[in-house]
Amino acid sequence: MKTPLFLILSALTLIPAEGRFRVGPEVFPSLEAARDHVRSLPKNSPIEVLVDGGNYQIDRPITFGPQDSGTPDAPITYRATGPVTFGGSQALSLEGLSLVKEESELARLSEKARGKVVRLPIRDEVAIRTLQKASPTSCLLTQGEELLHLSRFPNVGFAHAKELLEADEGTRFQKNPVMGTWDEPKGALITLREKPAGSFSQWAKEVEESRKVMTYGYLSAQWYRSQLQVRSVDPATGSIRFVRQSRYGLDEMVHKFQSRQAYYHLLCEIDEPGEWVL
Repeated sequence: MKTPLFLILSALTLIPAEGRFRVGPEVFPSLEAARDHVRSLPKNSPIEVLVDGGNYQIDRPITFGPQDSGTPDAPITYRATGPVTFGGSQALSLEGLSLVKEESELARLSEKARGKVVRLPIRDEVAIRTLQKASPTSCLLTQGEELLHLSRFPNVGFAHAKELLEADEGTRFQKNPVMGTWDEPKGALITLREKPAGSFSQWAKEVEESRKVMTYGYLSAQWYRSQLQVRSVDPATGSIRFVRQSRYGLDEMVHKFQSRQAYYHLLCEIDEPGEWVL
């Protein structure tokens, strides 16, 4: 099983997924192994552990004590030869990383992003399940020391509701609300002021195929942050239908205030370095 991860890389150099620890002519695969080797050596001369640049995954604590500190005349030094990251997160293999060139996949991207998006096949099932659960508030993905961002429209701030074509009934005011479903949506129907990077035709196709597109923000109250699943998008008008009703109803927020929304999980909205979508 493999699932493609699409992203625009930042200008940072990718750090190798694996590095090595070297003590003289000896090479070790882990910090713990290098530490144990150093402990076995005589402490009558300086010892230097060279750490190759790379991402090192640690699944348990590694402790250093008095026996690891050396002496003033014979210090023990750990020195990195390149960028080094230690962490408990899961590293993604870069095997198979390639630039998106197929016409069928280029057609799914915004014009601004074509020729810049790369595809990385993810084969680890745990990583796939983790990335599939990604939301605006979970599942952080990094490239070196830089945080990458789940595909988002707009890139900064929020889009704003322009017209309320069909109102929804806020669940806050219903004693036993019957929530909308994918097959029987009960959410509001709105249009947006802002123009997306991709087209609404692309939005419509992605919403139907993935069933993952969602909006997140201050939809039905200026002080209440929430999220809603998108049910459909009209390619001609750009009108957006939500699956479920909002908490307080979109009527007053559209007509009197500003319903502020960001949209996620759209491949056609990748248009900046660091954006990704599974």
